[in-house]
Amino acid sequence: MKEALIRSHIRFSSTATNYYICDDCGEYHLTSRGKKNPLLDDPEVQKRIKNEQREQDWLGKFNRK
Repeated sequence: MKEALIRSHIRFSSTATNYYICDDCGEYHLTSRGKKNPLLDDPEVQKRIKNEQREQDWLGKFNRK
């Protein structure tokens, strides 16, 4: 689930700050409520998010042509 949280920030510049297990379906969901997951403050994770966002931007520019 940590990977999904990171990927949401890469792909959507997400406001999701954490994840939880849903009482109704038993699956994990992303949320913008509650405490921020410390993973998002990790310098290596922040670097990865920025690098992969940059890569997505360039791929988008090349794919539009």
